Amino acid sequence: MFASLFVISYYSNHISTKAIIQKAQINSSRELSLITNHLNTLISTINNSGVSLSIDYRMQALLNDNPTVPESLSAKNSLNIEFQRIIYSTLTLRSKIKTTEIVSADYSIFQTSEFDPETVKGIVKREASDYIDNIKSAYWMGLYRIPIVSGEMQNVFLITKPVINMNTGLTLGSILLFINEEEIASIYSMNIADNNVQYDIVNADNQIVSSTNKDRLYRNFLSEHSMAEQDFNQLTSTGRKLQGRNDDRLLYTVQNFDALNWKIISVVPLQEITQEVRDINKLIIFISVICLILSLLVSYILSRLITKPIIQLHKSMKAIRNGDLLARTNVTSTDEIGLLSNGFNTLMDQINELMEEIYTAQQAKRKYEFKIIQSQLNPHFLYNSLETINSLIQLKLNDSAMKFTNHLSNFYRISLSSGNDVILISEEIRIIESYLFMQSLRYHEFMDYVIEVDDSIFPCKIPKLTLQPLVENAIYHGLRNKRDKGLVTITGRLMKEFILLEITDNGIGMSEHKINDILTQDKNSNKLANFGITSVNERIKLLFGEAYGLTFMSEVGSYTKVIVKIPIGKEDEFYDV
Repeated sequence: MFASLFVISYYSNHISTKAIIQKAQINSSRELSLITNHLNTLISTINNSGVSLSIDYRMQALLNDNPTVPESLSAKNSLNIEFQRIIYSTLTLRSKIKTTEIVSADYSIFQTSEFDPETVKGIVKREASDYIDNIKSAYWMGLYRIPIVSGEMQNVFLITKPVINMNTGLTLGSILLFINEEEIASIYSMNIADNNVQYDIVNADNQIVSSTNKDRLYRNFLSEHSMAEQDFNQLTSTGRKLQGRNDDRLLYTVQNFDALNWKIISVVPLQEITQEVRDINKLIIFISVICLILSLLVSYILSRLITKPIIQLHKSMKAIRNGDLLARTNVTSTDEIGLLSNGFNTLMDQINELMEEIYTAQQAKRKYEFKIIQSQLNPHFLYNSLETINSLIQLKLNDSAMKFTNHLSNFYRISLSSGNDVILISEEIRIIESYLFMQSLRYHEFMDYVIEVDDSIFPCKIPKLTLQPLVENAIYHGLRNKRDKGLVTITGRLMKEFILLEITDNGIGMSEHKINDILTQDKNSNKLANFGITSVNERIKLLFGEAYGLTFMSEVGSYTKVIVKIPIGKEDEFYDV
């Protein structure tokens, strides 16, 4: 029994620790996403401040009239006062911007700030001159350690924004905004829920430009964390990595900040987040040992009552340890052994249910992924498309053949891209546009189409190839058997809490019995023509829940409408399955 308790404790510790690590990974990713959003807001606002200052008519007039720094001290001071008036009346983020400097067209400093002008001038001429002359937009540089007039060193980022003459297009000078590294660090410092979490921001050269530990600034991230380049590449490709051994392991999580080509990296010591689990397990072991000692003291009285349930419990644990996860105890007593047995049975039932749910979900995922791949490579559609191109070329319709080829290429490029099952609605509409264009050339005698989708839903997400099977169904089951020319209409609009996409055809319509036949046949069939309406419906429900999916409306001889309901989700709000 003593050994059994330790086995349970071990597996409980293993399962709990694994679950906590997974939760820590998710929390770290969420924290980094939140930090990235705040940093994006700060960067955009500072850039906009630089733009506002550079296009100010007073600033342009002063720099136009003073292409170089005046030699006279009084003239220079008077000019600096004017610059300061413009800066203070224009900038709204003075609390975020350490100071502002004005640079002439020959890279001389007008000295409107406390920073050493020669150091600043050297940085601008060395690293930003080509950018100022060619790009004309805001440019971030640094991190730099720059002395101020008092001699104290400051860690700052420099943002340079050229001042362009609004009439001639010539560069009159540039604006330098100085941002303390502490302003960047404050974004992730206010999001730290645990003081043991460390954050580093590294540039494209893996140099640390911001950190919770200021001693790491300007140093190489790999050297500071004793990380091999191969491990760092794995971290950047997967987004997270465990480094170290046993209780000294560290959880690294990375989020790219593309605006400045930075990487934001969090470092979480696993020893801290798993300490509570270890304490609980120690308590469980301690309590188990006490119970065992007490049971030995009274065993001579309760041996017949205790021996049998213990043996049963031990056999069940041994069977489970040997792989029989369906083994259960049959203890019906209400004493400690009975409670332990019932708790053990409950735990194993929950584990089995969880494993069954995971297995079922994985099977469904593999099934739909397999069908997606096969439907994307549908040979009949590709053969027919190639025959159409051949016919157009034979008929000397080279422009039409070229357009058809471009749409065919676009169809397969998007539908096969990256293996992602969830894409932007804008990409899904491009697939449909290409598909309908090709089908309209093939079946121009009996079909036409209209696409009216609200641009506001383009950045939202949708399972890839959701609409194409429905459009194909409308053409082949609705319009092809219609005597006169039919119309397929695709609309999309943003509702309050969800998105509606509708595929409507004015074809022969379908009875409710016919719709059920199509759904039933498609669900149970191994054939993959058109990828199946049921598979589309179930894939939406698998990704987003039972509240979403397909709804049919049809009237025989009049029309058929398929309504697709999906949640509102931007590009980062759904993971690809």
